[in-house]
Amino acid sequence: MTLQDIINKASTFRSALTINRVPHIVRNIITTFCFILALCSFLILFLLIISPLYTPIASLVENNVFAQNFLVAALIYEKYLALALTLSVSIGIFGASLNSFFNYHYLRGIKRVFEKNEPDITYEVAEIFSSNPLTLSALFYNKESTFLINRLELDMEYLISHFGNLALPSEISAELFDVYLTIGSLWRVLYTHNEEFATYLLSKSANKNTFFHATAWMDRRLDNRKRTSAWWWRENLSRVGGFAKTLSYGMTGYLSKFASEMVLDPKLSHLGTVILHQKECDQLEETLAKSFGSNAVIVGPVGSGRYTVTLALTRAIKEGYVYAEIEDKRMFLLRISSFEFMNDKAAVESTIVSLLNEAVAAGNIILVIDDIDKIVHLAKQLGFDFWSLVDPYIDHSAVSFVVLTDEMTFIQADNKRVFEKRFDIIKMRDLDGNLFLPYLEDKAIAEEKMTGKFFTYPALEVLAFALPVFFVEDAPLVKAGTLLDAISANFSSTRVIRNQDVQEYLQSITGVTLGTIGGEEKEKLLHLEDILEETVKGQRQAVTSVATTMRRIRSGITDRTKPMGTFLFFGPTGSGKTETAKTLAKVFFGNEEYMSRLDMGEYTLQGSAQRLLGDGNSEGELARLVHMRPHGVLLLDEFEKSSSDVKDIFLRILDEGVFTNGQGHIISLRTQIIIATSNAGSSLIMENSKVREVGERNVSILKQKVIDFVFEYAIFKPELVNRFDGTIMFLPLSVYAMGEVAKKMLDELTSRIEERGYHMEWGDDIIKYVVEHSEVDEFGGRAIQRVIQDTVEDVISKKIIQGDVLKGGTITISKQDMSL
Repeated sequence: MTLQDIINKASTFRSALTINRVPHIVRNIITTFCFILALCSFLILFLLIISPLYTPIASLVENNVFAQNFLVAALIYEKYLALALTLSVSIGIFGASLNSFFNYHYLRGIKRVFEKNEPDITYEVAEIFSSNPLTLSALFYNKESTFLINRLELDMEYLISHFGNLALPSEISAELFDVYLTIGSLWRVLYTHNEEFATYLLSKSANKNTFFHATAWMDRRLDNRKRTSAWWWRENLSRVGGFAKTLSYGMTGYLSKFASEMVLDPKLSHLGTVILHQKECDQLEETLAKSFGSNAVIVGPVGSGRYTVTLALTRAIKEGYVYAEIEDKRMFLLRISSFEFMNDKAAVESTIVSLLNEAVAAGNIILVIDDIDKIVHLAKQLGFDFWSLVDPYIDHSAVSFVVLTDEMTFIQADNKRVFEKRFDIIKMRDLDGNLFLPYLEDKAIAEEKMTGKFFTYPALEVLAFALPVFFVEDAPLVKAGTLLDAISANFSSTRVIRNQDVQEYLQSITGVTLGTIGGEEKEKLLHLEDILEETVKGQRQAVTSVATTMRRIRSGITDRTKPMGTFLFFGPTGSGKTETAKTLAKVFFGNEEYMSRLDMGEYTLQGSAQRLLGDGNSEGELARLVHMRPHGVLLLDEFEKSSSDVKDIFLRILDEGVFTNGQGHIISLRTQIIIATSNAGSSLIMENSKVREVGERNVSILKQKVIDFVFEYAIFKPELVNRFDGTIMFLPLSVYAMGEVAKKMLDELTSRIEERGYHMEWGDDIIKYVVEHSEVDEFGGRAIQRVIQDTVEDVISKKIIQGDVLKGGTITISKQDMSL
């Protein structure tokens, strides 16, 4: 669309713009007053005509002095009443016509059902171009832009002084608007054609996505406001329920004892205007509108929005926004709890058959079944098959079934066979921040009305992207409202809640640092190699690789829906793999206690996955560890020893940061650093141990050899190794590194001795002695620790027991002591 096209289209709004110079409320008051005056004049004139002819009124006037005087006065001013009637009707009709003409233009730009949409501009754009078509100052002053300016905390004076005199480009790309050019489109044009404006937005914590989402919100709110005001549209009139339109269908007295009509669910009123799973809702509507096989199974974990999809369709049926085939349908949610205390097989079978017969007789029932596993399990306990019992009804055209279930229940053999053959399968998609934003926008408005707070758009964006990352287990849709309430309460003294406030609150409850990197964290990240090397000796290349990966992850350029970091550590025993994991826990979470450890050697047998994931009665070892430490380092020790089905579990975990446990609940590991250690290929590493002195290139060659080795012997699948953020090679300790490790361990021993009330002194000859007597090539740092325990610690314990040194004294250890 060219600039000249916009100016020409704006000119067609000229009459409507002129009408709007008189405020809308004033026009309505004048029109309403005229119609009231006309009505009063008509009634008085009608009374004058009918009073002599209608006996009851005549007798009333004859016996009432006030009525007589009123009629006499009315008769005197009869001509004026007629004139008032004529004028008021004429002015009222004229005013209503002007309002209708104005509304025709004002409401242009809203997509309507069965209406062909051609490229056009909205009333607000016409308003801007009619006032000043050459510069953008009118855009900033427009009252609708105030919403965007406030949400992004933009400075009006700065906008006017720096961008007010800018002109729009001669042609506007169709990518910046959808059929209609809106006020949001003009803001997006400014962004894409002015780098200074884009830079200014960045200073306000708004990047391109933030800005485009905010402008879309502004347009959407204006669109909804206009749509609601047009009460005479078919779309709005259809929301008014018809009179007794369901009386042609059968009654459901018995069914109502065991199922609840979903249109009465109080959650329906809190559903909001934004439906995140609109695609799934459309799929469900299309399935139920079929003349045959109109049954659906919605597969997703608890909190995925599967029930919300059925509620959304219930509301759409109530408001008339559905296919004609289901416009009179009633949705009932079967209460499984009604059957749990029935212990008689015949009674349960009879009850199910009776309520289904009534549903068929009614002819307009959609039966929603949640927790299908419970009723199937109850049927098995009582000695009958639920699916066989309801089989005659599944394909009946008079009743439809919607089953809500999780993946674990869905894949069970008996259920899966029925679902795949007789139901349309609807899989719930994982939500991301972009899908959550419209939902949060809706929630934020409601929260602001209740609390008086004001959420900036960057603040909502931070929360939207945090929901699917940190609160996947807590039903993010439910958690959204809870978090908004909590944030409002947490910042009770602040009216405007910004992105930094949300980041601060989220960090306090997740333990994960969000937002801008600064202060102590900045120093840690920039010098992470040095920090790691203070503990992990002789593995410079390995710790550099770890540090590089962690910086990349923390900078925010990686996928947020994965764990904080994932590493596969290859190397021989005692080379520093576990020590690196402990150090990462200390650096990122403040303490080594934030490291959880799973000995994967305990999960070697096929079927070990169930123990890890749990079953219907237990949450599983993996979920238990994560819940004990919701954020930290998860160490998978000797990962190569685990069974293939256990390794397959981690395919999803490394890719999505979540897994589904045996109870059907989604468990998140997105606040964990996952480190898998492996001794696979250690002999190959030992044979090439001299490579540590050659350089980084040869280390890369050795790393590839080890990876080829594990692929060749099917120790790990390529797709599993490739899912780790970093595959790190730990080499055997050099002589120098052995000395550094020995010194570190002796320093730790000294600290323990001093805690007991003694002082300790030792020389370099002790370090040399420990290194010479350690079988480092085979056992690494563990061999050094063993030598210290067997020699140094033994000598110290003897001196303490013999009383050679008293508390407060100094224990001196030399090489000669080792030979005694």
